Parts: sequence; structure tokens; C-alpha cells
Amino acid sequence: KSSARSTGADHITLDSGYLGHEVVLVKEGLRICGTGGALGKAPLIQTKSYFEVKFQQDGAWSIGVATRCCDLDSGPLGKDIESWVLRRSGELYHNNMCLGKLEPEFQEGDIIVS
Repeated sequence: KSSARSTGADHITLDSGYLGHEVVLVKEGLRICGTGGALGKAPLIQTKSYFEVKFQQDGAWSIGVATRCCDLDSGPLGKDIESWVLRRSGELYHNNMCLGKLEPEFQEGDIIVS
């Protein structure tokens, strides 16, 4: 489970129109539960973008960016050319290839800023 939020007055929420079949959005679109993925409502249209995620509960997860063509029904993401993700293990995945690894592994309550 993770939360998506912005640091400004307006929250960027997850989009109920772009989520996996076993995904449930809670907390007014700020938290995801279940298996699969969800896209945010705001597209990345600038050359520099920022998002922040706080992990509420341990489990399998991935966080990153994806196109609308990404398979949101299977997790963790990063298995196809449509998604680039950081997984719980600290591994960076794209097109089912590990591109590198961050240390140490993430813990419940950690905040990732990208």
C-alpha cells in the first residue's frame, strides 16, 4: 500500500479510470490497495517532474512512471516497455530487465521522493 500526494495545496490523485482489475483506490484516490497498478491523474508534461510516496504497509510494490499502454493488471510493474519502476527490493526495472539496485531496502514508513 502506498500514498500519492503533492507538496502543494492541491493533491495529485490516482486515476480510477486507469487501474488494474484487482486494485482499489482509498483515501480519496491517494492510496492504492490490491494487486496491480494505477496511474496518476496528472501527466508528466515538463522536462522535470516530482512525486512523493510514503509506504504505509510492507508488501510487494513498485513505484515509477508508465504509459497508458502499460499492463496494470499484473504486478510488480516494469515487465514491459511501457513502465519504468523502482521495486521494493530496490531494483530499478524496465522491459523486464534490472537496470540497477539501490541500497538499503525500503521499510514501512519510508518516503520516496522522485
